[in-house]
Amino acid sequence: MELREHYLALVTPEHADKPKYMAMLRNTFKYTDDIFALAVDLDDKFDVDQAEGAQLDVVSEFVGVNRQVAYDPYAGVSSILNDHLFRTILKAKICQNMWQGDIDELADKWADVLPEYVLGIKDNMDMTMDVYMVGPTEPLLTELLQKGYIVPKPGGVRVNYYASEQALFAYDVDVPGLRGYDLGYWSKDITEYPAFSYEKDELHNRGYDQGYWI
Repeated sequence: MELREHYLALVTPEHADKPKYMAMLRNTFKYTDDIFALAVDLDDKFDVDQAEGAQLDVVSEFVGVNRQVAYDPYAGVSSILNDHLFRTILKAKICQNMWQGDIDELADKWADVLPEYVLGIKDNMDMTMDVYMVGPTEPLLTELLQKGYIVPKPGGVRVNYYASEQALFAYDVDVPGLRGYDLGYWSKDITEYPAFSYEKDELHNRGYDQGYWI
């Protein structure tokens, strides 16, 4: 039933049989359905999971993050994020804003940020921590991870980032994202400096004079 008809049905019998009165009410209420539909739709329009374009930009003003990243992405990719990545950054920032600093809590919130990826965090107990992300690798997404846009970190702590499409190799471990012999793979390191590699010259692996031992 339309909202207008719902209200008209509430008119008492002593007035419901008055044609002029009912016509006046119909004219008064004729816009209520459109207004009600708009009000209901607004909630979805600004939902982080469903918002697009300008709606995401409005949400970002409240969250405190910008669609344009503060660095020049690798290989000439635009610094202005598309909706897919911007939505990820918004969710990550919301997670950071709510995070109380506990690693277990962060792991629980991760499913809301990038559910298709496995996140692993290890506290090395020396003011450093390892963060690994296992899932479909996207160059810009791994850069955003490295630049601190996705996973929050405590102040003064150095983070070593790793990304891989396959589960990472680990001794005596068999959990999502970490597997043992014949199942785990070496990670694609995305630390601050490119790793040294023979005869390679790419984003994370560089040759003599440009690559670093890690």
